[in-house]
Amino acid sequence: MNTNGQEYWDQRSESYIKGIDGPYHANRLKMVEMLLENLSFANTRCLDFGCGEGVFTERLLADGAQVSGIDVDESMIRAARFRLANKGPATELIRGGVESMNALPEASFDFLFALNVLAYLNSDEEERFIGTLGDCSDAGGAW
Repeated sequence: MNTNGQEYWDQRSESYIKGIDGPYHANRLKMVEMLLENLSFANTRCLDFGCGEGVFTERLLADGAQVSGIDVDESMIRAARFRLANKGPATELIRGGVESMNALPEASFDFLFALNVLAYLNSDEEERFIGTLGDCSDAGGAW
């Protein structure tokens, strides 16, 4: 990808959110359910990097996880706040990209998710993202 994630989503987030009830998102929800159907995230600390409109965050919250979400686009963060209003414990939603992971406390998450994210990062962002995964995940955590 030649642009960075911020530039990409600045141009596309509104149309993405408008299509939320379409087949792409329905299939995405099915994929999320298939990934999670035999797993429990109850009482775990999860980071949803690239949380978008919060569909994956919502599923983790429903399972009893404490979830923080990061997304580079303000429109996506607003959509996630709307989706997650009154869905359980307060969820920290941060507008930011890869650089915002550096501000997270070390070993602050048991699980880190980045569903459909790497394709939208340029090579520099991807390298920085992968370099920070170990810092913010717990010693027994997974990503």
